[in-house]
Amino acid sequence: MSIDKSLKRAAYESAVAIGGMEPVQHPGNIGPSGEVWVATSVMGARVYSYVLVADLAEDWTAIPSDFGLSDNSLYYIYESNSTSDVTVFSAKHPLFLNSCGLDDFSVYTIAPVEDSGMSFQGEVSKWVGVSEVRFGDITSITHSNGGGGSGMSAVVYGSDSEEVEVGFIGTDGVAFTVTCIFDSEKRARRGLLEECLVMTVHSSGECM
Repeated sequence: MSIDKSLKRAAYESAVAIGGMEPVQHPGNIGPSGEVWVATSVMGARVYSYVLVADLAEDWTAIPSDFGLSDNSLYYIYESNSTSDVTVFSAKHPLFLNSCGLDDFSVYTIAPVEDSGMSFQGEVSKWVGVSEVRFGDITSITHSNGGGGSGMSAVVYGSDSEEVEVGFIGTDGVAFTVTCIFDSEKRARRGLLEECLVMTVHSSGECM
């Protein structure tokens, strides 16, 4: 096995080790003919799903309910290597998965679409972009009178001088990122014992 394939295989094993990963299973022979695993991050009422696809012997078409999500809801989906290449995912807009091996596996993120039409990606540099370890409250702002547009914000935890790149998807379906650096003055206590830096990242580009 080449060094490149060894690295890819190690990356696959790391992906499988993502906390909470469970195989996608269906009765009979209607499910995927290979390794399809899913993990979720629950942030309040929002559920973010992470789908690992590998070793598929045949092409497979998936809809939200295949991953434990509602077929009546709208989502955005993107692959971890191209987080700006965002597409709509729903029962009417399924995900088409091509056959693959262990060395060319894919990790997809499924993010819920807000009532405003926006979506939160979290840390686009990580396979699991949204987790309670990194983020606190996620807020969606919709202006019903049409003034001021729509926006989102998220509370982020980090360490002094740490840089964090947070992704959002606009109402036009275009992904963009906001980069912030933690300030030592933004110190707060999370939980009973752990002290960390806290700031709020806004889709407008503000870091507060």
